[in-house]
Amino acid sequence: MLNWADRLIHEYTDGRQELRKRADQLDRDNSIDMNDLKQVNGMIESTTLSLEWMITGKQRGTFRRGRKGGLSVSFV
Repeated sequence: MLNWADRLIHEYTDGRQELRKRADQLDRDNSIDMNDLKQVNGMIESTTLSLEWMITGKQRGTFRRGRKGGLSVSFV
């Protein structure tokens, strides 16, 4: 049985696939569709970042700093 997080990951994956289908259907020669494409691509990127965070537990582009023996060390 899937827990709530697994169901959420599944829903986000399905939603991202639907967004990609929608992006493929847009006419790249139409200026209105190009504006829609920018919005859809932003939604795809946001969904992808959310999925990465849910799966890995890490947020892209962030790191924490620590001190070890008087030296500053970055953990990525």
